[in-house]
Amino acid sequence: MKIPKEKLREKIIQWTKNNLSENFVFRPFQLEAIVEITYSFFEGEKTLFLLDAPTGSGKSLIAFIVSGFLTDYNMKGYILA
Repeated sequence: MKIPKEKLREKIIQWTKNNLSENFVFRPFQLEAIVEITYSFFEGEKTLFLLDAPTGSGKSLIAFIVSGFLTDYNMKGYILA
């Protein structure tokens, strides 16, 4: 399934508003990381992702949003922490 990055970005923002909070605000680089990971899933470019970021940067939240968003498209994966 091919989805342009800008359209994917809009869908992720809407998913986040619907499932977390209408007032949710991403921290710097979180949305970009989510878009890049989900885009790669849809493009079939990669099957393994490693997210390396400092403590408190929101890695768990990024993983939660990616997995929740992809579940809506019947895609499966797992998270190892």
